[in-house]
Amino acid sequence: MLISTINKHTSLCELFVRVSELVWHKIANYHHLGINVPEIGLTADIIYELTNWGIITGKADCYIQNAYNEAKNGNDIELFIQNNSGTYDHYALQAKVLKSDKKYKGLDTGYKTSSKYQWNKLYDYAKRKGCIPYYLLYNGNTNMTIPYLRMHYFFDERQFGCSIVEPRVFQYFYKRKTKTPKYSQIHPKYAYPWSILSCFKPIPFKKISALHGYTHRPKTLSEIQNNLQGYTKTGDMEDKNRSRGDETSNETNSNDSWNPIAKIIIDNTELNNER
Repeated sequence: MLISTINKHTSLCELFVRVSELVWHKIANYHHLGINVPEIGLTADIIYELTNWGIITGKADCYIQNAYNEAKNGNDIELFIQNNSGTYDHYALQAKVLKSDKKYKGLDTGYKTSSKYQWNKLYDYAKRKGCIPYYLLYNGNTNMTIPYLRMHYFFDERQFGCSIVEPRVFQYFYKRKTKTPKYSQIHPKYAYPWSILSCFKPIPFKKISALHGYTHRPKTLSEIQNNLQGYTKTGDMEDKNRSRGDETSNETNSNDSWNPIAKIIIDNTELNNER
């Protein structure tokens, strides 16, 4: 996946929209041949696109975990998106890819080596860090059209290439309905395009946090930078003298904690595409 038309004028909103469309078409093409797309590959694509956009625009810095272990750390991303107050809204995004049979599987991934399900780890992390947790779903053409999306919400199905869903939704389906919910059971009722994180202000559903025992707390840049132990800025990965070396935090070594592969700090103070 490569967005070749990025330039210094490309907004974060435009980037999120294009990434969603590319993910949608990539998964659709794979599924057409009966092939499942690896989750780690899609996450790597997104990290690359955000890093590349940051290099071109000077508006994003990406930090990658030094001692990455997929079994422990998964393929998840932590975003810090600057708001017009100068602080950063904080999101924890748990990646999950749609399979070729149009279902989400592996909701209990890691449970055999941990005492917690993914959604428990997300909510625990949100309580400790004061962030907003979501599942970040990677989707492709599902032969399902939703005509009223463009009419009432100004986007089409391709914007569900990357969608966000509250963890409690998957918790509900896993515990009450099915351990492998279908795309059509989640979209559009429970899902939003991930571009809502960058194209809209304010995000109206931030208020839900209080209902689940955590409170969103915007972060200062210095606060974020002081909590990057175990992560190295992209571009500095080969620098043997980097200040953080190969240090790892206690959290990145724990099976019971939510551990993102990347932390990305983004300046989004100019919402040229605000909707």
